[in-house]
Amino acid sequence: MAGLGHGLSAILSSTPPVLSAILGSTPPLKNPPLSEGPPSEGGAPEPPEPPDEYTCPITYELMADPVFATDGHTYERDAIEQWLVRKTTSPKTGLPLEVMSVFPNYVMGRQFMGWR
Repeated sequence: MAGLGHGLSAILSSTPPVLSAILGSTPPLKNPPLSEGPPSEGGAPEPPEPPDEYTCPITYELMADPVFATDGHTYERDAIEQWLVRKTTSPKTGLPLEVMSVFPNYVMGRQFMGWR
């Protein structure tokens, strides 16, 4: 058993130079902070584009009052309500909607608040 411990310490003592050789040859990553985009012409950073799931598939704008329809997709409330006045199909799939009601998507709303 003592021999096993001695062999392990030999392995561990040889590992750091190997890691430092590997890590030492890799330059550090330089990523911009997630809250900033590339600088605009005025020099101030532009806000980042919202993730696709935060934009309404009807308006392609950031949702302020997200709701989901019976097709399972999330939409901006005003956009889907206007859609349902004219059509009875899903804006995403084109399939008929059996129920023309929408329901608040509280989870998505909280995610938006965290992103902003």
